[in-house]
Amino acid sequence: MQSLKEKENPFDLSQYAGHRPVGELVYLAMRRAILEHILPPGQRLVIKEMAIQMGVSFTPVREATRKLELEGLVRNEPYRGSVVNELPSLEEMEEFYYLRGALEGLVAHYAVRRSSREQVAGLRASLDKMGEAADAGNVGLFMELQVEFWDRYIGLVRNTRLFQLVSSIRDYMEQAKPISLSFPGRVTEAIREIRRVVEAIEAGDPERAENLAREHCRLACKAYRAVMERRTAPDTEKVLA
Repeated sequence: MQSLKEKENPFDLSQYAGHRPVGELVYLAMRRAILEHILPPGQRLVIKEMAIQMGVSFTPVREATRKLELEGLVRNEPYRGSVVNELPSLEEMEEFYYLRGALEGLVAHYAVRRSSREQVAGLRASLDKMGEAADAGNVGLFMELQVEFWDRYIGLVRNTRLFQLVSSIRDYMEQAKPISLSFPGRVTEAIREIRRVVEAIEAGDPERAENLAREHCRLACKAYRAVMERRTAPDTEKVLA
């Protein structure tokens, strides 16, 4: 499998699938650049520069920036304008992984009783596409399909309040996703874990589905912690030099 670290230029709008409005393409490009830390935390977003880079007018860039602010990926600072948000602390992020696991476990549990066979089949098809994109090393498509998959997954239970709760936590945690997935072998393992959840839903086993969904979030958190601890570990060679 090709590494998802072999990234294309996220600001090349031609790579995004489907015939979509320019505003949506600009939003996808900026969101992906933030999640992949091409636009790192603390980076000031200059509308004119980004518009030139993507070959678009200022308007879709402004609209995308406002949307990213609502998701919590960007903040507005006095005298500086729009800035990419800092990552939450490790402890705070672990709390959100725990909450996410609890809520997604509920989704899996209720999906057994409330989802249709057609819905689950669509979920499996979406997951298969994610696996193909990962195997091909197509980062842009993989990130798009992840969003599509989780929207389908959360929508299985047809519960607006639960959908809103899970979506809000996922939006807050978006910056954690590429970090946890950068752990060696994590992409393959994550797809395998999610597939087990889908299989449990298909088999009509709510307890197993819930436990597997929680376990998936626990392992994602473990990968995130490992990557972050490696990033903040002291450089032994420099210390000994």
